[in-house]
Amino acid sequence: MSPRDEILKRIDERKGEWLRLLSDLVQQPSENPPGDTRQAGACTAGFLRSGGHTSEIVAPQESMANVVAICDIDDYLDTVRVHALSALAFLST
Repeated sequence: MSPRDEILKRIDERKGEWLRLLSDLVQQPSENPPGDTRQAGACTAGFLRSGGHTSEIVAPQESMANVVAICDIDDYLDTVRVHALSALAFLST
């Protein structure tokens, strides 16, 4: 199976999970202005924690949250060419 097909297969296997995350995420207020991303960051960090990953919110400005996470990857990390852009594909089991 090609790397592309493997990525698409793994995405499809977890489609329900991704749709729930995205549905939750787009419901969080984060419009700019004012650019307050705290609730979107909390949603993302909660999703990561529910998957067993350590996550932390770092906010250089109180309303501008960034999520930092440590994710154990059992498979591999690969760089995949997407059109003219390089993207990182994380394949975890």
